[in-house]
Amino acid sequence: GGAVNISADPQIAAGYDGQQLILQGTSNSNTVKIDDGAGVSLFRGVSFTLGSGDTLTFIYDASNSLWREIARTDQ
Repeated sequence: GGAVNISADPQIAAGYDGQQLILQGTSNSNTVKIDDGAGVSLFRGVSFTLGSGDTLTFIYDASNSLWREIARTDQ
């Protein structure tokens, strides 16, 4: 238990071009932080911590090997 900052490279395994992925947080104490870089392109390069009910939505860009953020919600 406890907060996690993903440090793997890539942070999220590669997908296929156009694939969409939604990550949803389930806890305000066991949060997951996603950083810009390492296969992830976040809006304006701003990291995001997933707490309870928060979501990050991505689309995979195979030509650049990146999950690109297309939306986020911060409950």
